[in-house]
Amino acid sequence: MAAEVRGVVAMTKGEPVEVVTILVPDPGPGEAVVQVQACGVCHTDLHYREGGINDEFPFLLGHEAAGVVEAVGPDVTSVAPGDFVVLNWRAVCGECRSCRRGRPQYCFATHNATQKMTLADGTPLSPALGIGAFAEKTLVAAGQCTKVDPAARPEAAGLLGCGVMAGIGASMLTGEVGPGDSVAVFGCGGVGCAAIAGAALAGASTIIAVDLDARKLDLAVEFGATHTVDASAGAVVEAVQALTDGNGADVCIEAVGNPAVLEQAFYARDLAGTVVQVGVPTPDMRIDLPMIDFFGRGGRLKPSWYGDCLPSRDFPMLIDLYLQGRLDLDRFVSETIALDDVEEAFHRMERGDPVIERVVTSGTFSLDGADFDVDNNIWVVGDDTEVVVIDAAHDHRPIAAAVGDRRTVAIIATHGHNDHINAAVDLAGALGAPVWIHPADRMLWDVVHPHRAPDADLADGQLIEVGGTTLRVLATPGHSPGGVCLYDEDDGVVFSGDTLFHGGPGATGRSFSDYPTIVDSIRDRLLVLPAATRVLTGHGDETTIGAEAPGLPAWEAAR
Repeated sequence: MAAEVRGVVAMTKGEPVEVVTILVPDPGPGEAVVQVQACGVCHTDLHYREGGINDEFPFLLGHEAAGVVEAVGPDVTSVAPGDFVVLNWRAVCGECRSCRRGRPQYCFATHNATQKMTLADGTPLSPALGIGAFAEKTLVAAGQCTKVDPAARPEAAGLLGCGVMAGIGASMLTGEVGPGDSVAVFGCGGVGCAAIAGAALAGASTIIAVDLDARKLDLAVEFGATHTVDASAGAVVEAVQALTDGNGADVCIEAVGNPAVLEQAFYARDLAGTVVQVGVPTPDMRIDLPMIDFFGRGGRLKPSWYGDCLPSRDFPMLIDLYLQGRLDLDRFVSETIALDDVEEAFHRMERGDPVIERVVTSGTFSLDGADFDVDNNIWVVGDDTEVVVIDAAHDHRPIAAAVGDRRTVAIIATHGHNDHINAAVDLAGALGAPVWIHPADRMLWDVVHPHRAPDADLADGQLIEVGGTTLRVLATPGHSPGGVCLYDEDDGVVFSGDTLFHGGPGATGRSFSDYPTIVDSIRDRLLVLPAATRVLTGHGDETTIGAEAPGLPAWEAAR
């Protein structure tokens, strides 16, 4: 008798998913019913919802899962009720030409369940990747169940069902990374970090993480990267070569699915090296390489399907490594949610993490007749189409280069000291963008730009929308009368200008500054933010609210 359970279904293209009652039939020959304990939220499921895979709606989403076998069909011997399994979408047939050649990891006729799960009214469902695991139970082919050690945490084990296996396999299986090899991984999302973990497991001596996002680079180090390259600074190929004795990496892994990134990986490898593409491109993308370079550099260019894994061989091995503490699958789990929260997770996935790029320029800070040599952080925040620039300092050219052809919503000054605004007018002209500053710092602006007024005033509480990110203006006077910070609540980031640094408040004691006021601003506007909030400063290294909060008693005592 069919079981009635709750499942997440995409009814029509581009519409929000619904949590509805679905019917899961008893398993027939070659089938198993699995009680799902955890299922990862993957971009592939979002592609199904958007009609990017095919148009066989309605889809039962979810495919990156682990659970317990509840029942099996009459002829199933590979798994039994009570077995803890990771679901896979490569249930090899054993009969196709690839399997007959001894290459089951490339099986061309993988199995899915024969029967259909349905909506309550009998409408057949199309399970994502033949699995459909955003449900309390699912029906799959028995070969899609890979038995592993039940001591593993389901939330961690299930991730082997897709992205983590794809990344680990890209290194260990497709790329054939070995002891002493140098590896560069381009793109440090989940798949890229898994590739880094795989390279570390394989014994690579140099593992280079390449990404635009400083947070992802920090995470890559936790997974085993020995070096990082900030792609927003440019010259990525040269940076990888510099870290490999001028030669390039033995294995370069592209984990983005972008032609420009693949080209970087191609040229960043050593002669006769290997390029692995595990990032999934869109159908319209093309690559264009000179044939003489393709021929002359030798080596191998290899796409990686599912990390070239064989689930029956690789899943149990990786779970054993996890339980031995040698593969930290738990680190890939960012949070746990309920079935009812999947649509919100998709929304966050669509919006994506903001692109936060840092440009550092050098120059002079001048006030009260004194000059100081300084390095300034300029923050470019947004996405692939539009950005804001925070604090245009010293030289507009590298800032404009970082922005590229994206639309600039605004050039924002966190305050009016010359070293935060002296490139603003030139940058505004180059990008066709407005300049915004708090009106209480207009007198400082006029000293630097007496013949060009700002375009708009910043106000406390103002919301600035850019590339799916919302920045809220927090008035934080003290370093200057019109000092502001910009808070991205969704992503846990505050751009603090010169209000708060690693080690305490910004400088006071000069014209237009006041120490008690800056302490009040930090206490009342910044230290009330969550402790994990990243503080991206106008100079120097980032910090967090939690790291700085213990200093408050000493700052207040120094009033």
